[in-house]
Amino acid sequence: MTPLTPDAVMAQIAAALPEDCRPNVIVIGSLAAGYHFFSGDGQRSIRTKDVDCMFSPFAKAVAAAGQVVIPPFFGVVRSRLKRPWPTAASG
Repeated sequence: MTPLTPDAVMAQIAAALPEDCRPNVIVIGSLAAGYHFFSGDGQRSIRTKDVDCMFSPFAKAVAAAGQVVIPPFFGVVRSRLKRPWPTAASG
């Protein structure tokens, strides 16, 4: 795993998000903490396996979440959704 600075990770996230959705995304969790404490310090790196985020405000968030999540991840999820879901009877 290549060490990345919090600034580099946030830049990658910003580049991956549709520009009009960026104001609706709030990064939380370990990445937010790393950015808070180490932003601007090129000597500090973080390790994270994911990005925890919330979408706000609620009225715009649903549309923004769909634009952010569905295009990059739905191809992977779609293959899982096509599988039959287990039921209590088949369990």
